[in-house]
Amino acid sequence: EELRPLGEMTPARLLQKVKTGPEALKYAPVDLFIVYSIKLAECVAYYGFAYVYVTYLSEELGFTDEEAGDLYSAYGLLCTVVGLQMGYVIDRLGVRRSTIIGTVASTLARGISLVATSKQWACIVAVTFF
Repeated sequence: EELRPLGEMTPARLLQKVKTGPEALKYAPVDLFIVYSIKLAECVAYYGFAYVYVTYLSEELGFTDEEAGDLYSAYGLLCTVVGLQMGYVIDRLGVRRSTIIGTVASTLARGISLVATSKQWACIVAVTFF
């Protein structure tokens, strides 16, 4: 089939491509669905955590609003910096091993956050595991 620019494609042909696109996922490896499922779970956990984190630090652990905001900023910065560097690590370790390590570390950190009762533990967990 000859490739043509999108502007030259008829609406009927475009609709046909859109309909058959998702059908191609039937032939995708099972690992792809596992990785996307874990990614979905991680996104839900990350954004759910982000929504309540500063309030939790202020109300439960006694941080001032400024301290809670600073810790959340450090957490966000570290997520970005570490995330950018993880591509290299994932290439070296492989997707499976990296996914297992990341999932265990994230679960461990959230578990420690659940039972943390001091500012020190909250700081350690925020800048170490997440």
